[in-house]
Amino acid sequence: MCVHIYSNGFYKIIVSCLSPTIVGLINGALRMVDTMSIQFGGRLEFYYNNEWGTVCDDGWSATDAAVACRQMGFIGVSHSDSSLFGPGMSSQTIWLDDLVCHGSESQLVDCSHAAIGMEDCTHSEDVGIVCTNGEV
Repeated sequence: MCVHIYSNGFYKIIVSCLSPTIVGLINGALRMVDTMSIQFGGRLEFYYNNEWGTVCDDGWSATDAAVACRQMGFIGVSHSDSSLFGPGMSSQTIWLDDLVCHGSESQLVDCSHAAIGMEDCTHSEDVGIVCTNGEV
């Protein structure tokens, strides 16, 4: 019997020789929402403590965007801006702020950032992102 457990940045996957089983979302997962019909783009959301929240644009850079796109399985980023896809819901938590990535990180949460949930942002600063070239 062969069993492998790995994370693809969105789901925890258990793969056996018979079939894969999706266990559930893991902290640090990313997704894009409110895409406005833009392929591979949307407001960036971060999963933590069973809740999807947003990412603040304070300190946000093209390098941060590239790490996020790579984590979601894309090969690059074409554009990133807080005004691209509008604000998240006022009831959502802003999970990440003051991100600083160097580009070698495999997940956004591996970048330097303020403590998760510690922020000084409003939802008008929620990051929007457009990734490029489909999935890897």
